[in-house]
Order: sequence, then structure tokens, then C-alpha cells
Amino acid sequence: MKKVLLVSINKCVYPYPVYPLGISHLGAALSNRNYDVVFFDLGVSDQQLESKICEYQPDFVCLSMRNIDDIRIDNPVYFIPELEKTTLRVRAVCKAPVIIGGSAFSLFPGDLYNLTGADYGIVSEGEVSLVMLLDTLSRGSFSHDDLTSIPGLVFRNSSGIQCNPCKNIDPDKIPDALREPSFESYYSESSGVINIQSQRGCPCRCCYCTYPVIEGRVPRYRPVKNVVNELLESKKRGHSYFFMVDSVFNTSKDHVYAFCEELISRNIQIKWSCFLKPSNLDESMMAILAKAGLTHIEFGTDSFSDTVLDAYGKDFTFRDIYNASEWARINSINYAHFLICGGPGETETTLTESFINSRQLKKTVIFPFVGMRLYPDTALYKRALDEHLITTDTNLLEPFFYIAPSITKETINTLLQSFHEQMPNWMIDDAPPELVAIMKKLRQKGIQGPLWEFLVR
Repeated sequence: MKKVLLVSINKCVYPYPVYPLGISHLGAALSNRNYDVVFFDLGVSDQQLESKICEYQPDFVCLSMRNIDDIRIDNPVYFIPELEKTTLRVRAVCKAPVIIGGSAFSLFPGDLYNLTGADYGIVSEGEVSLVMLLDTLSRGSFSHDDLTSIPGLVFRNSSGIQCNPCKNIDPDKIPDALREPSFESYYSESSGVINIQSQRGCPCRCCYCTYPVIEGRVPRYRPVKNVVNELLESKKRGHSYFFMVDSVFNTSKDHVYAFCEELISRNIQIKWSCFLKPSNLDESMMAILAKAGLTHIEFGTDSFSDTVLDAYGKDFTFRDIYNASEWARINSINYAHFLICGGPGETETTLTESFINSRQLKKTVIFPFVGMRLYPDTALYKRALDEHLITTDTNLLEPFFYIAPSITKETINTLLQSFHEQMPNWMIDDAPPELVAIMKKLRQKGIQGPLWEFLVR
């Protein structure tokens, strides 16, 4: 039986540590194919990587990279050096092929493949492609055509780097995540949440977003029975709070109702949170979400100005935002709004309009971020080219943020400071140390969830 070491290199703890869900699904796919799988998480135990490799002696080492950086315009934390360093650490103690994947790799496959000197890479979903690759390599003898047949594979051919076209996985064939119990306990204790996914692909047209690049534009929904079974298994291990990591949970009303009805009919007593958009919602949907245990909503609102929402590619207005917020409040669901200030169409007038409109929202917390992180193959990338802010040679691996020509970063920061002074629920900095200490004590007492509701003023 061939041995595979799956390594999550994500060590980012802002705003809280995130369970490595990607390698859990990969581990399940490999285990189902009779590979022996061991997980390693640098976010849990960085110093033990070499000893784990020497002890386990893997036939393949797979590195999963979740983020390029922390998407903050001031003093951004850049994660590429960690990937380079980890590859070198593996090479120093092991001759096994190194394979790189993950959402970050999928955005810059050629660059990161070159930079790290990995043997192979997998773009987008890996549950099928990684199994195909390891089956091929395990045979010992294979042709260029064998490698070319593997969706999303990045490898070296006689003329350079080849990146095969990706192919979306049938959602029925996405295996339930194979979770490492010790990691699950660590993340439950340190962040208060365990991640789960019910769909892949995003039909939304947000100008900056990479979800359609990584997962495709057509939503693919996992059978709700499978998702709930996965939740139930985790609950049996002592975990009762979950975060639905779908890019937008309510892309389909049918899917939302089916999932909620499955939870309710099986009496699965859990609490959970998710990303919602303010459109494709109504009062009855919010009510059944609350009945199914939803306690926190993170709205990907981006702006409270209709002018800016239109420029960002959103399919909702501030009236939709207000209605969705009220439905959440009436159903006792905590909700927060995440804004991106300074994107296309933003001016001092529109940002001030966002603040004025925000006064209508009750019992919420608002997280404004300055600038839009620019990624290739997005509508924002084309706009930045047209506005001559970048060229096709601009290195976007290094954090580059779009700010509308009609406003400056300094003006945005000045306005946000003013908004915060008038309404403290506009959170313009990290939580103050005294609040962090309180939240840590709440975690120690077993209080789960994101806890940002304690920031509401």
C-alpha cells in the first residue's frame, strides 16, 4: 500500500485558525482508493514536519496552500515564502515526489510550480485528479499521454510547463471529508468552528472574486444527506458548531430548504454559520435557517451604496441588504456585514452614503476592508489593465490592491476612522487586546462560534 503525506501549510490565524478542509476531502478520496494517508498541519505543529516524514517514509508528499496572503492592504502577510521553505524542508529529508495544490496554487499554477520546483501540481479540485496522478506514478512506467489525460495537472514536458484543462467533479462523487480527530479538536478549541462544504462553484458576478476561477461558475450541490451525515459524524466526536464554507450558501433556494429540512427532520442539534448574499432570500427562508440551527450570518455585502454595488457586479441593492438584516434580527440570528471600500465606482460620496445607510441596520457589526486584492482572470483584472494600473507583466503574486482613481487610500482610512468614532460597530482595526482576552476566556468556557457578535455596539 502506497503511503501519502498530506500537508496543510496554512499558518494564518487571522481572524482565527481555519480547519484544513481541502486535504480532508483529498484524504478521503485517497483512502477510498486504498492509499495509506497521514495528515500533517503546519498550523498545529510546524516543528515536527521532518521527524514525521522520517518516521512515516511517504511515497508521495502533497502540499496544500490555501492563501497567497492575508488580503490586507497595510502590512500584508505574504505566504509564498512558507511554501518555498516547506518544499525545501521536504526535499532535505525525503526523495518522494512533491505535489502542490490548493486554492492559492490554482490561481498562480505556473508561477508557483516554477518557484518551488515541485514535481507536479494540481489545479482546482483534486479528489479525482490526485488519485489519477498517484495511480499513474505508482505504475512506474507511464507516457506523456497518461499525464495529459489527468485534469488540472501541471507538469514539465519537453518544451516547458504544461497545465491541463480542469474538469469539475460530479458532486455525488465528492467524498465525505476524512478528518484527523486531533486536528478537529485543535480547531474546535482554538477557533470555535469546524468547516464543512455543501456546494462548489459560484454563479455570482462579483468583479474581484476568484471562486468562479477556482471552482467554476456552475454551482454543484452535494447531496444534503451526505453533508448532514458528515456533520453528524463530527458531532459524535464532540463538535457541535460548524461553518459552511460555500462561497455563497443561498445560490439555490431549493438547496437551502433541502439542507435545513434534512437537519430538522433528523433532529441534528447543532449550531452553524455561513456566508449569505442579501438577495435570493425571503422571510420564510430566514425562519427555516433559524429553525435549523443557523446562529451567525456573514453577509458578503461589500457596500451599502447602490452605485458601488452595481459597479462591483452585485445583484442586490441596499433595500435587499436592509430586508435581509431585519429578517436575521427578527429571527435572533447574529449577522455581520463585510465591506470592500475603494473598489470600482467608489468616491467620498458613495463611502459616506454607505455610512449613512448603515445607521438603519440594527444590532450588527461591520468589517470594512480597504482596497480590492487583484487576481488574474477576474473582471477587476481586465478593468485594471484598461485603466493602465497594471500591465500583463505585473507580478500579482505579490499583493496588489485596486483603489478607484476617484479616491485615495488615505481618504478612505480617514473616513473609516470618522465612521468608527461615530459608530463603534464599524470595526476598522483588529479587536483590542482586552476584547481578545475576553474572547479567549469564552472559548475556554466552551462558547463556540465566531464570537464577533460581542463586538456589536
